[in-house]
Parts: sequence; structure tokens; C-alpha cells
Amino acid sequence: DQVQKGIVEVVRDEDFKNTLKHYIPHHEKLTPKKTTTKLRIVFDASAKTRKKYQSLNESLHRGPVILEDLCGLLLRFRLHKVALVADVEKAFLQVGLQPDDRDVTRFLRLKDPSMPTVENNVQILRFTRVPFGMISSPFLLAATIKNHLTKAGTPIAHQIADNMYVDNMITDVETSTQADELYEEAKTLFQSASMNLGEWASNSSEFLQNIPECDRTSAETVKVLGTSWNLTTDTIFINGCHNLSSNVNTKREALQSVSRIYDPLGLFSPAKLNAKLFIQELWKQEKHWDETFSQSSHQEWNMIYESLTPLSSRPLPRYVGGDEHKLFCFTDVSAKAYSAALYLYSSVNGKATVNLVFSKARVAPAKQLSIPRLELLGGLIGTRCLNYATQQLQLSEADRFLWTDSQCVLHWITTCKPLPVFLQNRLREITSHRDIKFDYVSTSQNPADLSTRGVCLGIGTTLASFQDWGRRASKYELLRISVATGANRSAFSFKSQAGMPSGPEALAGLRAMSFFKTLNSVTAGVLVYCTANETPESNGVKDFIGARKALLMTLARAVRLESGHVSICFRTEVGSVCVADCIPPSDLTFHHLRGS
Repeated sequence: DQVQKGIVEVVRDEDFKNTLKHYIPHHEKLTPKKTTTKLRIVFDASAKTRKKYQSLNESLHRGPVILEDLCGLLLRFRLHKVALVADVEKAFLQVGLQPDDRDVTRFLRLKDPSMPTVENNVQILRFTRVPFGMISSPFLLAATIKNHLTKAGTPIAHQIADNMYVDNMITDVETSTQADELYEEAKTLFQSASMNLGEWASNSSEFLQNIPECDRTSAETVKVLGTSWNLTTDTIFINGCHNLSSNVNTKREALQSVSRIYDPLGLFSPAKLNAKLFIQELWKQEKHWDETFSQSSHQEWNMIYESLTPLSSRPLPRYVGGDEHKLFCFTDVSAKAYSAALYLYSSVNGKATVNLVFSKARVAPAKQLSIPRLELLGGLIGTRCLNYATQQLQLSEADRFLWTDSQCVLHWITTCKPLPVFLQNRLREITSHRDIKFDYVSTSQNPADLSTRGVCLGIGTTLASFQDWGRRASKYELLRISVATGANRSAFSFKSQAGMPSGPEALAGLRAMSFFKTLNSVTAGVLVYCTANETPESNGVKDFIGARKALLMTLARAVRLESGHVSICFRTEVGSVCVADCIPPSDLTFHHLRGS
């Protein structure tokens, strides 16, 4: 069949004159559930004839990685009502291979499989297209598809280009009408590149009825970049749990078993935490890869196995979009782990929902750190999660909030006192994002607390809290409104530690006044008004001194952040504000610097 289609060709006698030749070993793989290609041949371009020789893949240039971010695709896949998934049929075999390079893709084939393997029954073939399994194949395919889509230049072509991963298209739209338009143009675009975009899947039955039966999948549940998606219920769940085994006796087997649970978005990180801690403990005990477990370790693994097995039956809603979006991130730590849970606030026709979209949970370093420093690490990965989701979801205008139950971290973020290098290096990255609002949340209200303690799905009482993991932040809808308006924060036991403006925003009001004395008086009046309910008895002199201190610190912080540096500022004995920053080395001597 491939010979007739021109995918491979028979090597002729004159081709044996070429000096560069390589034969690729292969074997068959049967996939009965596939609707297009149930039987395919797998070529092993990484095989070596001898240990001292290089394989074909080691001799090829990989090429730059131009694939879209996998987690970003899964995040965007949940934003719109109608989701669409399609697959390029035999994608790699649609990209041509230069004649000069074809002889390194030779392989052997029996003319008649029922006959013995003798010279007259062996046929030598070679590829005319790019074979799957070569290290450069993903780049060649991605570059070819992007080239065709870029040439088209239409909005739909750009949407497809931004949502392609190798030969899979993963995108979503708001209505079935838009889905029909995308289908028609996508089919035309790929046909112009001699490719067929088939196996369409969608949660919209109306869309599926409008396309030919040969183009749509018959499966009720499909794989989307390793995550299972149920078309009928429009829910997603993770894979790999059914591959777990209770018969695990070594560190190698335990690591292999845990690695089968594929959860790139971290939606089930609380359930996986105990398994991660178990692997870390094996490393601390310096267990060899194939050393048999002790009886206690085997019992602990059995408990983990019973906890992880039900994961595949815990679906989460795919669609989390809406008209208005805001990002909430909660961070928390324990002595064993630190984590960040990212929630997307969406509003549809005035009805607000909050859903978990991303999470990161890491075990604490083997070198023991204090809880405040672990809290800072939690704030760091929380900041990174917010920035990552903002970029991938393209929500640059959305409000972003980061909540932590650590007063120490909030104090470090706002302080101007000199701090140890460990803290400075991490605070520099955290405070570089000025639009993120850092605030305090109590531990009892912190949803990230679950991913630092772990859960056991075999226990009913804990299962209820895990089911609430995906929507536990819904109570913060009203909290978000309270933060935006600045009204009644105390009703939620909510204390802002880093709400003061920075940079140009902080200086805007200060520049409106010509005299510092006037500015100081106005600030003192504002402070008296704001604290009137808390301290009815006011002392004018103390208020004036407090206003001056607040102004000096605000000016120092604003100038410091406006320049793009996170410096260290402090007050001297005479009351002046000094800023310590890194100064590039100078060739001038000390006498030159003194001006002598």
C-alpha cells in the first residue's frame, strides 16, 4: 500500500553505488481502537549495530523545538463552550524527503512472509517521505504545517497554528456555527498541503451532525494530549491509574508506577503527594534501584495504590470560561511540601464561577528549610503560575491575586530592610510583577492547604474535601469584589499587606503638590480620617510624624521599583532614607571617587 502511494520505494541496483546507507529496524504495532490506521509499522532510528557506533538519531540534527506549549494548549482548551479536536492522518508521511537523504532510511521487507528468510525473498525499500521515529521528524512536520498556515494568513489559520501539537489540533470556539466555519476552512487549508484533517471530536452534537461521518470519531471518550475527554458529559479526567500495580517491591518499580499517572495541569496533585513523598523517602534511605522493600514500605505502598486507583473516576468540568476573567492563586506549605493552586474566576450573564485550572505541588527539599522560607518558595511558584497562566490564556488585562497564609512572606515583600541573599533572590522575582496583588488568607480558608497534606481517596471523609478541591475557592467571589471596591475587608478576616501602589502610580499623587509641607499635612489628614474608627483619640504631632514616615517610605519604594531594581532601603540614625543597590565596578581609584 505504501509503495503504491509513493511513501516508500524499491531500491534499484544503481542506488547501491551511494556510499551513505543505513538500515532501520522495525516492528509492527496493532491498535484496534484506531479508526484510521489499526496496524502500523514502528521504526527504531535509535537502534545501534554496535555499542561503539552511533545510531541514526544520534547522527541527525534535532532542529529547534517549535511545538506549542502542551500545558498551555490544555489550559486554552477549557476556555470556550464548543471544543474541537482533530488529527492529521499519517501526518509525518505527508512530508517529502530529499532524494540525497533517502538511503539512510532503508529497511528490509519479506516479499512473501510465508516463505523462509532467504536472499531472494528479501526486498530493500527506502522512504520518500519523512518517517516517524526520527529525531528531526517533529520539527520537519511542525515547520511544514506552520509554513502552510502562515501563508494562508486568515484568522482561523492563525488560530489553528497556535493550537497545533505535532499532528493534533486542539482548539475551541463559542458556538456551533463558528465550529462549522472552522471545520470548512481547516479542511481546505490542510487539503492544499496534501493532508487530511480527520477524526474530528467535539462536545457539540449539532456540529458533529453537520460533518461527514467519515471525518468524525465514533468514540465517546477521546485522548487530548494524554488527558481523557468525555464528549457526552464534557468532562476531563487523567489516565494511567488503571496501569498501577499493588505488586511493587523495588524503587524502580515504584517510580515507574507513579510516572504512569499523567496529570500535566496538576489538577489531582493532592492525591499524588503521598506517592511523591514515598519516592523521596526511598532516596533518603539510599535504597538501590532493585533492592526489595521492607514490610513497612510495602504496606505503605499498598495504601498509596488504593488511594490512586480511584483517580480515573474523578472527572472535572472541561468548560471554565466566561465573559470576564480573573486569576486567583493560593499558596501554602507544610513541613513536607509546598504548593500553589490557580483558580480562574469567570462571569457569564452575571453568574460567577471559580474553577481550578492549574496547580503545582513540590516536595520540600531534602535539605531542611524553615517553614517561612518554604512559604516564600510557595509564593515564588505561585507567582510563576500566575504569569504562566496569564501568558498561555492571553489574559494580560485580567486582575491577578496571590493569597498566602504566611504573614512573614507578606512582610518580606513590603519591607525595605536588608534581608539574607536566599530571600533577596526570590523576592526579586516575586516583586518584579507589580500588577499582582498579594494578600493574606487564613489557613482554614486556603484551598492550597489540601495539596500540601495530601488525600487518600479510599477514605470517605477525605474524599468529600477532595471533590471540593476544584471549586473550593468559590467563596472568594465576594471576596474579590470586596478587594476591588476596598469595602468591608474586615468581614472576611482579610488583611492586605502589599496593596500599596508602586512605580509611576505611587508618584502620580505626590507630583500633584508643589511643597512637601503641604503634601505632609494632607497625608496626615488622610491618615487621621482612615484610622478614626480604630483610634478615636488622635494626636496631631504623632499623626504628622507618621505621615512623614509613610511618605518617605513610599517615595523610596516607588523610585526603587520604577527603576526596575529591587534594592534594599533603610533609615539611618539621622532619619534619612538610604538605598543600597549593586553598583557596577569602576576603573576609578578611591581618590577619584572622592573627587580629590
